[in-house]
Amino acid sequence: MAASRTTFETSKSGPLVCDILGQLDDAKAVILTVHDLGCNSSSWANFVNHPSMSEVTKRATWVHVNLPGHEDGAADLPKGALIFCVQKTTVHT
Repeated sequence: MAASRTTFETSKSGPLVCDILGQLDDAKAVILTVHDLGCNSSSWANFVNHPSMSEVTKRATWVHVNLPGHEDGAADLPKGALIFCVQKTTVHT
């Protein structure tokens, strides 16, 4: 299953690019992931696509958050940009 890319606007951190695997509309469960420093959402691909995760993936929708400046093809963050803080990010849909 291919992930769809969606951008959510946040009030404190600007656009937040997320890769969504599954359908949010009919999800029985939503699993939110945030990558490690220096990575992006693609770092979760091997985990999610592993055969042992197939039963979970059938029932859940995965939302992989790319921290600002970490998504594939992202431009460098501007000099002096604030360091991203997950606790201070809010998503408005």
